[in-house]
Amino acid sequence: MKRLFTLLIATVCLTLSSATVFGQGTKDAPQPGSKFTYGLSSADDGDFTWWVASDVAGLTKLVYGTDYTITGYGAAHPSGIANLKGVEITWGNNLAALATPLYVFVEADIAGCTNTRYYTVTPANDLDLALLNVTGAGTPATSDGTDNVSGNHCPEFGGSFSSNNGAYNAGVTQVQVRIDRSSSLAAWSFDLAVSGAGVVASNFAYTTDGTSASGAGATISASDDANYVLVTFDVANIPGTALSITCAVTGGADTNGATDTVNPTNVTHVLKVMPVIGSFN
Repeated sequence: MKRLFTLLIATVCLTLSSATVFGQGTKDAPQPGSKFTYGLSSADDGDFTWWVASDVAGLTKLVYGTDYTITGYGAAHPSGIANLKGVEITWGNNLAALATPLYVFVEADIAGCTNTRYYTVTPANDLDLALLNVTGAGTPATSDGTDNVSGNHCPEFGGSFSSNNGAYNAGVTQVQVRIDRSSSLAAWSFDLAVSGAGVVASNFAYTTDGTSASGAGATISASDDANYVLVTFDVANIPGTALSITCAVTGGADTNGATDTVNPTNVTHVLKVMPVIGSFN
């Protein structure tokens, strides 16, 4: 008669922290490329085998090294490892294309007597973007958008500003918005549009906490390790005119096929009226 062992999956939570909290999904609903620990709350000592399958019988195994990997086991899933009562699984970037749900299996063996248990996982494929006006913030890369200049401020004397009577130039004012990403761990992109009556924007620059962020026309692309893109640009000052600058973000998507409607879809920043001073007689 086979001896049965108690195998109970423990709840293990993993969170990431940065300027904002950027998630990998959850243990129950992991994102492509995410990493979570699946462990047992209790089990008799023995030899343990772990694998992931797409059926409850555990027969249709996922492709190890492509669909998932287990930390410390590069060539193949751990099989018959003494007292291996928990594993850290890194889900493949192709997770969104796999069958759902999936099943994390563990089998315990003591002298040929075995017991098996599985844990159900339903992959997620989400992209969540947020747009913030961080113009005037002391630390625009980490600002929550509440420490800017209240959505409006007086024009700055930036760029080619000149008060020379013979070569007057009203100069430019710098505006900054930040697009935050959460959930997805894949490379991502979005479209940015700057509009407003009389608004002339130039000198766009993109910075991030990841490897890269760059703009090609209206589309801005960011690397998979970038959790935000800080967009900085100049707006030409117009004496005697208040400028209402609207930044709109659309077309959020990642390379795993996830899409998002940015919340909010746009923010508006107002440059107050720069006084008009006529030329000297």
